Amino acid sequence: MFAKVIPVVLLFCVASALPSFAGDGHRPYIGAQFGVNAGEKNDAGLVSDMEFDTGIGGAISIGFDHGWRYAHARSELEFAYRQADIDGGNLDGLDITDGQATAMSVLFNLYYSVETESIFTPYFMGGLGVASLELDNVEIGDTAFIDDSQAAFAYQAGTGVDVMLTDNWTLDLAYRYFGTADKEFENNAVDQAFKAFDYRYESHNAFLGLRYTF
Repeated sequence: MFAKVIPVVLLFCVASALPSFAGDGHRPYIGAQFGVNAGEKNDAGLVSDMEFDTGIGGAISIGFDHGWRYAHARSELEFAYRQADIDGGNLDGLDITDGQATAMSVLFNLYYSVETESIFTPYFMGGLGVASLELDNVEIGDTAFIDDSQAAFAYQAGTGVDVMLTDNWTLDLAYRYFGTADKEFENNAVDQAFKAFDYRYESHNAFLGLRYTF
């Protein structure tokens, strides 16, 4: 399912970027980010208080900087990866003792920046797309419970500051809130009451990035 949705997202992003080739001041760029994420407690279906250790994440992006006179916008296609270990939780009174959550996403992002006549440029951003969610080796006690992946609608919103290093290189200090829709995961429970295991990925992310504008 994830593979089927990606071409739709790519087509939408390419169509959105086509006007960039026709105007002046539209500069393509590539970028990379790396940082940490703190997962929100998961409360979906029968699951409550599923907590996470501090995880890692990263992203690469390709896009266009659309120059305006007093402010500017950017649009980009972002490929991102986030991972965190499960640190506890509850499934209808049973303790979740181990496991790992991963989100690999493709998002189309829009940015709005406000010029400050300095090397520092604050911005706001938002993005929509799809994510492949994985729950690996989730255990209740010493019993393997879930090892499954699902595709889900994904979104993010954030803010940050661009620091202009040169005419081409920009340092990016960013905060992102990333989330997905609820998905039901296959599990090994014999009791049908536990078959509906819903999960959504939500995290706060701090990223440090570097961008090269051509």
